[in-house]
Amino acid sequence: MFKDFFARLRAGSSVTVNGKTYHGTNVEVTNGRVVVDGKVVDDQSKSPQIDITIHGSVERLETAAGDVTVHGSVASLSTAAGDVRCGAVSGNVTTASGDVICPAITGNASSLSGDIG
Repeated sequence: MFKDFFARLRAGSSVTVNGKTYHGTNVEVTNGRVVVDGKVVDDQSKSPQIDITIHGSVERLETAAGDVTVHGSVASLSTAAGDVRCGAVSGNVTTASGDVICPAITGNASSLSGDIG
């Protein structure tokens, strides 16, 4: 299974995937299926693109492909491809080919070919 996106949310946060909002602690998109706290809640596999927006703060955010916008802070961030826009990052940031756009990074930041700023 190919995991496109994973987020461990802080209390009160939500994730919107292609216009549908989900609440839970662990939210992931795997092979187009939206999984919340271990249960498949939606199938987006026929969508040409996965658009993800997080409202609130995130403990851990990982993305393999696709753009993610976070209206809040992130504790740990890792992306392979796709851009991430977020509030402050209190931990480390790693990116392979996606850009990370945030106002402040407290931990270490590394990138192979993406921009961090």
